[in-house]
Amino acid sequence: MRARVPQFLTAGLVPRATTLGLLASLMAIAPFGVSTPAAQAATGTITEFNNAKRPGIIQNSSSDPLGLTVGPDGNLWFTDAGENLQATGGAAAPPKQIGRFHLADGSLSFNPAIDWFPNGEPGSVPVAIANSGDNNLWFANFGTAANDVGAINSQGGNPLGAANPFGVGVLASTITDITLGPDNNMWFTMFGSGNIGHIGRDGSNFTALKLPGGRSAAQPVTTTVTQNPQAITAGPDGNLWFTIQQSKTIGRMTPGGTFTEFTPPTTLHGLAGITAGSDGNLYVTAEGDSTANPSQPMRPVMSGNGSLARVTPSGVIVPIPAPAGAPRFSPNAIVNGPDGNLWFTDVGDNSIWRFNPLTAAFTPFPVPTPGAFSGNVQPTGITVGPDGNIWFTENNAVGGLARLTIDPLVQLSPSPAGFGTHLPGSTTNVAVVASNTTSNAYTITSAPTITGPNAGDFTVVGNNCNATSPLGPLASCTMTIRFKPTGTGTRSATLTLGVNDNATPHTALLTGVGQAAVPTFGPASAAFGNSFVHQVTRPVNFSLTNVTGVPVKVNSVTLGQPHPNDFIIGSDTCTGATVPDSSSCTVSVSFAPTTVGPRSSSLTVVANGAALPSSILSGTGVAAPPGSNPGNGYWEVASDGGIFNFGSATFLGSTGSIKLNKPIVGMARTADGNGYWLVATDGGIFAFGNAKFFGSTGSIHLNQPIVGMAATPDGQGYWLVASDGGIFAFGNARFFGSTGSVHLNKPIVGMVAAPDGEGYWMVATDGGIFSFGTSKFFGSTGSIHLNQPIVGMASTPDGQGYWLAATDGGIFAFGTSKFFGSTGSIHLNQPVVGIAATLDGAGYWMSATDGGIFNFGDARFFGSTGSIKLNKPMVGLAPAT
Repeated sequence: MRARVPQFLTAGLVPRATTLGLLASLMAIAPFGVSTPAAQAATGTITEFNNAKRPGIIQNSSSDPLGLTVGPDGNLWFTDAGENLQATGGAAAPPKQIGRFHLADGSLSFNPAIDWFPNGEPGSVPVAIANSGDNNLWFANFGTAANDVGAINSQGGNPLGAANPFGVGVLASTITDITLGPDNNMWFTMFGSGNIGHIGRDGSNFTALKLPGGRSAAQPVTTTVTQNPQAITAGPDGNLWFTIQQSKTIGRMTPGGTFTEFTPPTTLHGLAGITAGSDGNLYVTAEGDSTANPSQPMRPVMSGNGSLARVTPSGVIVPIPAPAGAPRFSPNAIVNGPDGNLWFTDVGDNSIWRFNPLTAAFTPFPVPTPGAFSGNVQPTGITVGPDGNIWFTENNAVGGLARLTIDPLVQLSPSPAGFGTHLPGSTTNVAVVASNTTSNAYTITSAPTITGPNAGDFTVVGNNCNATSPLGPLASCTMTIRFKPTGTGTRSATLTLGVNDNATPHTALLTGVGQAAVPTFGPASAAFGNSFVHQVTRPVNFSLTNVTGVPVKVNSVTLGQPHPNDFIIGSDTCTGATVPDSSSCTVSVSFAPTTVGPRSSSLTVVANGAALPSSILSGTGVAAPPGSNPGNGYWEVASDGGIFNFGSATFLGSTGSIKLNKPIVGMARTADGNGYWLVATDGGIFAFGNAKFFGSTGSIHLNQPIVGMAATPDGQGYWLVASDGGIFAFGNARFFGSTGSVHLNKPIVGMVAAPDGEGYWMVATDGGIFSFGTSKFFGSTGSIHLNQPIVGMASTPDGQGYWLAATDGGIFAFGTSKFFGSTGSIHLNQPVVGIAATLDGAGYWMSATDGGIFNFGDARFFGSTGSIKLNKPMVGLAPAT
């Protein structure tokens, strides 16, 4: 299990408390805990789909499959709850945390290139996912940083615009489960704050309903919470039912918000999952207690005192004795199966159990992989697939999905029934057969019906599966279904047939695709609102959906005028891809304003040589007030390319251990701070993290050596500057002029890019300033006597000022830049070699050749190398976000 578990050990299962009170009466039921001979003869088979069988289903060592549901497209959708473990020496959070496992087409396939999708908040730990019944899915993001819920469509795109995911407003809510309520709102448990939340499927009308032991948005995060709702489901009575862990009780809430609490007659330790059963009752699981496991700290030893319990709609709770042969009985996730039985994971015994609510018989199905589950976590995913089998997630070190095929009774086939791609208004028929695979005789109890998001596109046009008709041993009947799409894209519905072989009707997923003339791209617009200059917003996902009947080649994805440098294309599975029919690709875009004021651009996709209608992007750059966005760290770089990172700056690689042709003289970071470049005196470029290589001068003869570099605001290009002021532009960096052909009084020592990417400044050792493009001249020291030469410069976020730094740490401020302090009047052990401004322009750092850091204004000190021996001297620094 990943290092995510300790967080859940403290937040997922809270310290046990004594349960008070007994129910006045118990429901009369059949004897519980029966383990029958049939349990030993179960024919269910578990098949695992982990990284060995489906490479890419685990993205890195922090990956953790957890939530699971069936999507509107008939495929399985799951969450990767892996966290960022770099601070403890582990892996970074998986880059995309919503996965799609292809089940509708029968391929049981997973392609990591097209089946991973972002959840809007990288590393935010999505733990639960649910089908919202409107062609979308909703996920719950665990963790105090994300604290939100969001929607994703069946193509993996963002269906609700820039506001998606949606914050829940109560800090540290650590959301653990989400479900579709009877009122067609999405309901979820806010475990950390003791609230039950709901939100409209269009993202409107969020409401937090505080439990008596919960915490409101107005109360501080330190307020004690004594009721932690864990799992939630829609009950057979039209209400929402949920487990409450710390108080060890069961909660019921009406769609109108009326809360009732029910206390079990005996303590249910570690309450976990809940589901509605086929007998009209609800069933809850309790994992039980656990003890520490010193040899495997991430895997506590379950005590075996877990429980299964039945809850009537009136709130009577009846604990069910544990089955024989289960020494570590620890039920966790639970679902009602298509056979009318309850199916649940047993963490302690590494098994899946079947419980028959009519006979009270338990049947175990051991999981092949040892230790497939981890204790003391949220209920892992378990669901009924459209194939009529039980699917679940395994969150061990291998991870993945698994299928348990249940004993065959009466089956509908094909299921899912695929109708292919057809033009709107055209028709095609598919026969769905109901087969009795047993030696028993059954009766059809109700005629076939069609329900679901696009039920009007499917019609029963032929049928001999009539109500009250017998279905003898090995007999079958046929239903002919016609598909006539009324729109484009994926169309789905559910065919239902009632048979008395079990307590639930039989279903088959019906899927077809309405063919479009050209691929579609959207949403049509994204308004990012206000954002501080140089801060990167959450991404908005755009999807290209191909339902044209033929593959589509995506030629390019580009940002258009007037302000393309104020938006950043992040994840992009479209450019250069050939998108098969009935598939999609996604592009994520973030807003990173380079200056104050309204900024806009367009996102245009060219597919099969033709441009699709552009999506309009807009936002407003807002000046960050001093101290609001100073940056949280910095990098220092030595002449051998050794990188020293402090604060939030992440180490992404260096050249410190390789032989260089020429020494390093400078560095620049990418817009989001997840990459950087190093440049040598011959113009050789070394790119790390998400920094891309766009070209270099390493293989050509230079008149003078390179002395510095600057990156474009979107990180898609850079400039190099030589000591004679010669400029070399790569990527989307444009050439605006140079001093390469004029005589300079003193050599150039550095450069800074204009915030809008449409210009740059160069500075000489005498403080002479040379401005090009939109960069304005605000003053220089070129005509005055300096105690020490200038070694670097930095600009304000709005480009209306700059600072110069000398080797003695003297600071010269021009334009709107303010003087915050200097070392010009004190003795330095080593000379200053560089300066970097904070992101809000209210401070700056200077770095000396020994790595000593001097911070002024709102620039905070995060560490230095001033007291250690360096192999090579420092030559520069760059700020982190």
